[in-house]
Amino acid sequence: MRLGLLGYPLKQSWSRDIHAFFIHEDYAYHSLDRNEMEQFLKERNFDGINVTIPYKQMVIPYLDEISDSASQMQAVNCIANRDGKLIGTNTDSSAFRDMLVSRHIEVQGKQIAILGSGGASRAVRHAAEELGGICTIVSRTGKDGAITYEQMYEDEEKFEIVINATPVGMMPNIADTPIDLSRMHHLYAAADAVANPLRTLMIQEAEKRGLLTASGFEMLVRQAFLADEFFTGKKLNSKDIQKCIRELLYRKRNIVLIGMPTSGKSSVAAILAEKLDRPVYDMDAEIVRRINMTIPECFEKKGETYFRRAEKETAGDLSNKSGIIIAAGGGVVKDAETMMYLRSNSKVFLISRKEELLFGSKDRPLSQNTEAVQKLYTERKPLYEMYSDAIAMNNGTLEECADSIIRQL
Repeated sequence: MRLGLLGYPLKQSWSRDIHAFFIHEDYAYHSLDRNEMEQFLKERNFDGINVTIPYKQMVIPYLDEISDSASQMQAVNCIANRDGKLIGTNTDSSAFRDMLVSRHIEVQGKQIAILGSGGASRAVRHAAEELGGICTIVSRTGKDGAITYEQMYEDEEKFEIVINATPVGMMPNIADTPIDLSRMHHLYAAADAVANPLRTLMIQEAEKRGLLTASGFEMLVRQAFLADEFFTGKKLNSKDIQKCIRELLYRKRNIVLIGMPTSGKSSVAAILAEKLDRPVYDMDAEIVRRINMTIPECFEKKGETYFRRAEKETAGDLSNKSGIIIAAGGGVVKDAETMMYLRSNSKVFLISRKEELLFGSKDRPLSQNTEAVQKLYTERKPLYEMYSDAIAMNNGTLEECADSIIRQL
């Protein structure tokens, strides 16, 4: 079959890997402007095509038929070419519904704020209402029955769930967020339709607050599964959905190691690199190359603020990579934005070592002696625990610590 993805622009898409997992067919990317998109659909030189931003509504006039679900949402995310006849449907809504269920986010009777009023918003609303949710659309203008963001904040006590159906926070603009969660005090869950990065800033903030969360990557996998059933006309094995999610996250999600100086991050990273056949990036070494001086020289000549800025820039660059191992500096947790970058596409492991096994070093400006190490340990321990997804103890051998991380992946 001739399958593919239509959108503009297409950057860092996981679609080819996802569809290959389910049906093992060739899958092409078609990053086309408006005129090219029109010609592509007129030529009908494909068997099935997924549709993403900005064409989910624009493609409709070029189709011969659309499903009831696509008609209700006025958005199409996949098109099948059946003997020259283009038939469009929408699998986003069912995928989002199934994701909420799989993440144990109870929607029945809950007041839900849906951010955005475009095609994704209609799919999300359809899914939430199908599960019995009570939806309010939130947009910048507040037109067509929506409320504004300020109106949402003023009435925030009624909302229990917030769902982002805008592209805000999508790669490469991952430092953006559509909502100030600190102004929403009664939420119990947050979901995001954005699939890249794996954890948007909104989802990271929700995790910090202990909310139930659901991220767009799972929705992406689920809609692809349903699209492949639509393209092939065959019933596929739904158990493969979770297998696909686990396998792709294992292969593509970065591994970030945080922890105290001398806790063994760089050494453990080197062992992981060999065992998993992944490239490793030592952040301190990357920063030294970037600033062209040693870290002690940087602290002496430029100060810590200059170093932290370089650290943040390095974290931002590394967040664009996939399937790598990152050994972070001991003080990386001091800056929330730096950690936001590192956590966006990673699983973060705290390399935990007994305090008495840590030691000072003249090469480390903030931990040159035992007293300084103990002070840092007390200050940073809560931050390490807050930003980590899992803990790997390093009180035995480095090999044992690395194996613990691999098991937890």
